[in-house]
Amino acid sequence: MSGEGEVPQAIRKLAPGKLVIASHNEGKVREIRALLAPFGIEPVSAAELDLPEPDETGTTFVANAE
Repeated sequence: MSGEGEVPQAIRKLAPGKLVIASHNEGKVREIRALLAPFGIEPVSAAELDLPEPDETGTTFVANAE
């Protein structure tokens, strides 16, 4: 975890006009990419930044979000 005021390493890799999509689901990323393309925003998936997939061991969406 980075300290207050520090920019995480993954974020420092991004150029202006890019947006991190916190998903490893390529279908979702593809849909978001199509929606944002007309605005000149290029989504970058969590997988492209080598971010780990979260553990989703809960039995509900709420449990996995905690």
